[in-house]
Amino acid sequence: MPTVISTVAACAPGSYSSPKPLIAFDDWTSPSTPASVLWVEWWGTVHAWSQLFDPLTPGRARPFIIRIFPDSNGNCLPDEVLNPNAAIYTKCPLKPFRQFAGIDCLGQPVIRFWVSLWPGLPSLSPNTRYWIQISEDDQASVRQNMVDFEWSGTCRVHGCQAYSHQGTIFAPAWNVCENQPMDLAFCLGYTYIVVDPSPPAPPPTRAFASLRTPEGTPIWDGFAFGNENGQLEIFPEVEPGNYILSIQVGGALPFETRVTIRRNEPTFVNMPLRLGDLNGDGVVDDADLLIVLFNFGAGG
Repeated sequence: MPTVISTVAACAPGSYSSPKPLIAFDDWTSPSTPASVLWVEWWGTVHAWSQLFDPLTPGRARPFIIRIFPDSNGNCLPDEVLNPNAAIYTKCPLKPFRQFAGIDCLGQPVIRFWVSLWPGLPSLSPNTRYWIQISEDDQASVRQNMVDFEWSGTCRVHGCQAYSHQGTIFAPAWNVCENQPMDLAFCLGYTYIVVDPSPPAPPPTRAFASLRTPEGTPIWDGFAFGNENGQLEIFPEVEPGNYILSIQVGGALPFETRVTIRRNEPTFVNMPLRLGDLNGDGVVDDADLLIVLFNFGAGG
């Protein structure tokens, strides 16, 4: 779908976000049971590929700003953003993970972004409408005073119409490909796993990860991503419950452990990481080397 500009002057917690030139918003209704948003993902395009590479944090894009507002007026218009104190949650700078996701209707490459909000989570009331703002931080952008990010739209409008905002003027997000209103592409995650490997896994480590039920039924497959703290972050879209978590990093054997995933808080896991321990005996020695030698040159 087409895109909407969403750029602010700088990261400014607790104050008004000045559009440069526009800020975009979309709404959602919180779950029926109290839940904290643990991570956010969104889709968009960039005007400079360097925007996808933060110079200080390998594997992440340059900073974004996320703000959340209650729809206190109940008028399906995010006019609450005009009040500097209206945001119940502001987090910046946020440097998201990113990956190519496809091509939009205008032929532009679409990038999927995702980032944890931990620590410091927004606590939401159940069955309540909120607005979310996701914006490029112009001050930390690769090209200051120029638009380097645009937020992608979706096919249908769910709840209220998405809007862009400049000064006191609000304009509906518009799908120019189909000449109709559109919402903006984002998802909220309520379950999140943080793995502390020993030794630490530096960025941009990427490991295979999966969850299955205690009975062995596969539930989710994806990846764990290394962060600047040497941890692995996992963003599963699963219901709370008991699972078996499996992680495979590089040449190490898969690590498996039982986990209880809850809403409102991350699930923390400690993981011994021994690259090259091919026989799983907890040490890397001649026995592992023999396995390599006997299989050297083998295919398939």
